Amino acid sequence: MMSNHHGKEFLGFMATGPAIGMPEWLWMWLAAPKMRVDREGRPWEAPYGLRKVEAKLIDAGFKAAIIDPDYLHKHLSTMKVLMIGHHDFFAYGPPSSEWWMMVGREPVNRVSFRKFMESPAVKEARRKGVKIIMGGPAAWQWLWELGLWKKWGVSTVIDGEAERVIVEVVEKALNGDHLPEYIYIGPYDAPSLKEIPVIKGASVNGLVEIMRGCPRGCKFCSVTLRPLRYIPLEHIKKEIRVNLEAGEENVILHSEDVLLYGADGVKPKPEPLIKLHEEVRKLVPGSIAWAHVSLAAVKYAEDNYGLISKLMDIITSNGSQKYIGVEVGIETGSPRLAKIIMPAKSAPYPPEQWPDVVEDAFRIMHDNYIIPAAT
Repeated sequence: MMSNHHGKEFLGFMATGPAIGMPEWLWMWLAAPKMRVDREGRPWEAPYGLRKVEAKLIDAGFKAAIIDPDYLHKHLSTMKVLMIGHHDFFAYGPPSSEWWMMVGREPVNRVSFRKFMESPAVKEARRKGVKIIMGGPAAWQWLWELGLWKKWGVSTVIDGEAERVIVEVVEKALNGDHLPEYIYIGPYDAPSLKEIPVIKGASVNGLVEIMRGCPRGCKFCSVTLRPLRYIPLEHIKKEIRVNLEAGEENVILHSEDVLLYGADGVKPKPEPLIKLHEEVRKLVPGSIAWAHVSLAAVKYAEDNYGLISKLMDIITSNGSQKYIGVEVGIETGSPRLAKIIMPAKSAPYPPEQWPDVVEDAFRIMHDNYIIPAAT
């Protein structure tokens, strides 16, 4: 599936569950309506990770394009390499796995991916010898589906940030060279800022990355394995302009913790955050949203600098935006468990204060019209 969820990012969570109380087609229309495409099947918006891979290949001189899965058949005569990214191939990630456990039925994201891989278009691509390369946040799930890996003729799975390796992998695929079955990209192989390209087409709901990695070291999160990099402000503005030129009027600032942009370790700093939001507000006529923030950063930023209030003043200064939504992670209410699995989640406060940090952060968000989706 490829969708912008009616322009409402959080509706995408419905696509991680099974159809409940209605036919699957209606559930899918509500959660993931079809994307608008051009004559070749190129969507007007596409997942941000795919946009990065597309940009890297175009910059390297390849004829590469993102194609909506429903239009793959139009390119069977010219396709040489089929690269597929997915947030949750087999519904093993949250919240798909929770839905599955609670109701005992396969989530629609797993069902739709299986239908795609067994579609006439993909079968014909395999028959013609097209190399199939998998990647994205759910790449790890293929290690638990070795049977389908073989059955569906997957040549290579790339697990991690792909910018440094994707050009070489595609070159090998086009030349008929041997491809490694599994490529894991660890912290020492992660791309530098210079290796991260500017996207060429609009991203879903205007999502733009402002940093990669996270310094908190939670044991359940792979993001903390990636080195911390702050995307330069000019790079961010270029990607926002790409979205604006395509007709997307809103932006989602993406990071594991937006408030750590330009931070001093885990302590938010006012200057880079205020500068970022001022520049974004000048460009964006519609809404500004945050993908994720940490509760400790919310508390520290407001208690020490009144920074949450200042940022919300900037965000709402266009006169039409009154609030923002953001995802936050509570993870546990137990200080004992917090010390074991996420000792730096509460930093710069000690893990013993985690419940108080959570409550204080929620109070601050409530007072500033920030609506959290808490996990």
